[in-house]
Amino acid sequence: MTPRSVKRKHSELYRQHLDLKVALGILSVFSLLVSIYLIASCGRLVSSLAVSIESSAATSMRGADEYVAVSDSSIVNFESQDDFKSYIDDGKRLYGDGLFEAQSLSPLVEAGKLVVSAPKTAAKGVSAPAGAVTVATSDLDPEIVKRYFSLTGAIDGSIPDIAQIGSDKIYFSPENQYYSGAYASDPDSDSVPGLTYAITAFPADSLAQSETIPSDGDVVLSPDSLVVFLGNALVAYNTDSVFGRQEIWRDRVNDGSRVLSSKLVGGKLYLAIETALDMANPCPVKPVTAGDEPYLVKCSDIYHPKNAMLADSIITVVEISPATGKVEKSSSFVVASSNAAVDFSEDGIYAAWGQGGDYVGYFSDFVNEKCKSLLPNYILEKSARLGGYNISLLAKELELRTMLMNWLATLSVEEQARITSEISSRMKDYLDGNYRSFEQTRVARMDIGTLKFVDSAEVSGLIPDQSFVDFRDGYLRIMTVAGKGSLEKMNWLVTGQAANGEPDKAANNMYVFEANLKIAGSAANLNIPESACAVRFDDDLAYASACDGDTIYLINLSLAENIGLAAELSAGSTDFFIYPLKDRQLLVISKNKRNINLALFDNMLAAKPEKKSEYHLNDYWADLDSNYRAFAADDVNSIFFLPVGRGGYVFFHNNGMIELQKMVGENTPSRAFLKGGSLYILSEGGVEIFGAPEWTKVKDLKFVNK
Repeated sequence: MTPRSVKRKHSELYRQHLDLKVALGILSVFSLLVSIYLIASCGRLVSSLAVSIESSAATSMRGADEYVAVSDSSIVNFESQDDFKSYIDDGKRLYGDGLFEAQSLSPLVEAGKLVVSAPKTAAKGVSAPAGAVTVATSDLDPEIVKRYFSLTGAIDGSIPDIAQIGSDKIYFSPENQYYSGAYASDPDSDSVPGLTYAITAFPADSLAQSETIPSDGDVVLSPDSLVVFLGNALVAYNTDSVFGRQEIWRDRVNDGSRVLSSKLVGGKLYLAIETALDMANPCPVKPVTAGDEPYLVKCSDIYHPKNAMLADSIITVVEISPATGKVEKSSSFVVASSNAAVDFSEDGIYAAWGQGGDYVGYFSDFVNEKCKSLLPNYILEKSARLGGYNISLLAKELELRTMLMNWLATLSVEEQARITSEISSRMKDYLDGNYRSFEQTRVARMDIGTLKFVDSAEVSGLIPDQSFVDFRDGYLRIMTVAGKGSLEKMNWLVTGQAANGEPDKAANNMYVFEANLKIAGSAANLNIPESACAVRFDDDLAYASACDGDTIYLINLSLAENIGLAAELSAGSTDFFIYPLKDRQLLVISKNKRNINLALFDNMLAAKPEKKSEYHLNDYWADLDSNYRAFAADDVNSIFFLPVGRGGYVFFHNNGMIELQKMVGENTPSRAFLKGGSLYILSEGGVEIFGAPEWTKVKDLKFVNK
């Protein structure tokens, strides 16, 4: 058949009538396909609407309560190593350092004055070059600010320390022992270990050195063993010394890991071990070796929030039997190490970690809300779309900076100055009301029996340090700092200048949760002019301080009253220590030129603190500053001991008055405590005991190395 005849055949077919049944069949099939399409489209529309409503509800909740409750299902485990690597990559691209950080630090790098602080596991004694600027992983310097809030009145037997008090003995491991530290990593070497002294001390007249233990470091005492934190090793000894003190087990925190926090709870030893991420092989991880067996954490046993976050470490919480050293259970999760904390209690283990934020998206929200009259529509529209792109923070910054730079280049110099000045001014007003959405902290509770995540919540801001998290009497209290550095970043996006000369601004927030992380109360944007650098929690009060100030901020935590900033106190110096006494009294010990000043404040009415008395002590501040860990207090008998270069001072306080009782002691104190009407002073060379009420020396002991 020729092509022409085929064409003619087709034409004839087109002119034939279509059978009615066939036509109805075709129409039915077409209708079915259209129906399926419409149902699918409707489903997608409903799903999209549901996501939009959920997001809107979360935003509304944040605006109302300044926190967002999150179900435990939002913390999930990794499926594989590839899943782990992909998650970390997403976090780095979305929240990692971009052009702003590079430009801020590059002048210091070029000048050779930038020294990024060493990991916290670095050896002691490593110092930076003269004139160097240290960029720390945290804004809180524990040796300059936090220590002023760290006075403790009693030795807490559940937390490792160089001194522990047993039923009839004191265990003491002096800090300044001269020996080769190689023993900690290689006990079979020829190195000589330091010593821990076991001292019979109760009653006071029975004082005697009973034995020495060939390990030194922080110790913790359980009914089953005495555990010594010896460098990166944990060495346990039997508590029954009838047949001689013997080592019963030895565990080791592996290289690349460090102990973030630890505590003895319910007869079990809990460690939070932080392990730096190895991006080439992020999992499995081996944070600890129990005996000779490395403890392996598989990829599928490491958890993370569903949403991407910037992470550089893995925290593994392990439960160790003090009797055997065996790791009985564990739980691991990823964090950013500079903003992470773990707190242990019988009600649960609480973990908190910062999740950062997308400040390019934050800036886009700002310009679309506050700068419509200043910027052209195409910049507003493009910046709004930019936040939704699945590209890196670096690319977003570059795109936004390029758009703004190109547009500003079309304006006169005078107009550029006017526009940038006006944007900066509006930005300050915007930040005042929106600091809290700049970054967030996730808070999660593990069941202490299973170490499984059971509750989770999210708060605004970041925690600068472990001390910003406190669990007491069934409530978790958290203080966060939100928006620190945000003004500088926002100005950089407009002007391209990393330094703007503006003072640092931030919002300080306080949250009180019930044990199950149900919010009990909160106070957002406390009226503190700078970001808090240290905080000390008391029963229903918290005391906070900025890094460079002499002001103590009183924050009321009572749920029966309004949680929030109650008052301010002047410490009289930027160098000061605080110690909360009973009945809402606060002891403030401050530097007075080269000497020491003591002040007692009555905070029974938190909004109206009253200085009740003051005492000027003619002794050197530097000596107290060196030995402050030997401070001791007995709230029941209203006595406290203030250590100095040699010995210290016993004070009595009553009805708001401070009264000096006596100067006691001949040696430099390392630790001290009050028990049974006696003051025990532990020093490098021995023990001195003084009895009330005359505080005369009852007994003393000089250590013998044997």
